[in-house]
This record gives sequence, C-alpha cells and structure tokens, in this order.
Amino acid sequence: MNTCDPAIISIFKTQSILTYCTSIDDRPHAATCFYSFLEKKMSLVFKSKRETLHIQNSLKNPNVAGAITVFDGKIGSIKGIQFAGIFSEPRDAVLLEVRNNYYKRFPFAMAYNGALWQIELQTVKMTNNSKVFAEKLFWNLETGKHEI
Repeated sequence: MNTCDPAIISIFKTQSILTYCTSIDDRPHAATCFYSFLEKKMSLVFKSKRETLHIQNSLKNPNVAGAITVFDGKIGSIKGIQFAGIFSEPRDAVLLEVRNNYYKRFPFAMAYNGALWQIELQTVKMTNNSKVFAEKLFWNLETGKHEI
C-alpha cells in the first residue's frame, strides 16, 4: 500500500483552502479554492465554474501544481504543502464519491454554480518549521516514498 506520512495527511485534512497553478503556452495562472481531501485516493476535490481560466487551462494541460499554507503569524510555526498532480473531471462512481466528500465538508457550496474537479496527487513536499526549521517531508505516488 502506498502510504503517506501522517503529518502530510493532517495538513490535507485540517486545512480548507488551496492555491493551484496552471500553465498554457508559458502563461501561468493561479486560483484559490476551497477543497476537500480524499485520503484513499490521495486527491483533492474543489468546485469551480467550467468557464474560468484555471479550469480551461487545466482541461488543456492537466499537469497542475499548488500549495496549501498553515500560518499563525509566527515564522517558527509555518507549515505548508507544495504539490503536483493530474487534474481531471470526475465521472460516474468517482463523481458520486467526490460529491459526497466535498458537500459533506462544504454544504453551503451546493447553493453555488460550478462543477466538481479533482487533482490526483503525484508528488507532495511538506515544509514544517514547528519541530526543526525548514524540515521537509516528501511523498511520491509511484514509489510511496516518504523521506525527511
């Protein structure tokens, strides 16, 4: 089984906002979205309208990257995730799972237009200043490897 360090999982589960980035024709774009986390699939789920630039870019180039930051105002306690993944539009049984996961966390989002999207994580790097300044943890989908 491809397991991820519990410290990384904790950030994905406790935070709610991600920034993700796209690039088309060497033109980068970033978007900030509420997200939910599917631990067994190591994927992030968010809602956005199809016509937005970040979704249009992601449909053309599904290789995306992003970040999740935990900051309480103290440099010594910064924690954060940098990730790369594959963007997709969930369908059928996956869509049902994604929908249940996302709306359980953000029921208010049902009132807003948009579709649900998924980022299947490929690599994750976590920085954690709370124990050792600039401590790094890494996870990779292919190897399941996590290192310090």
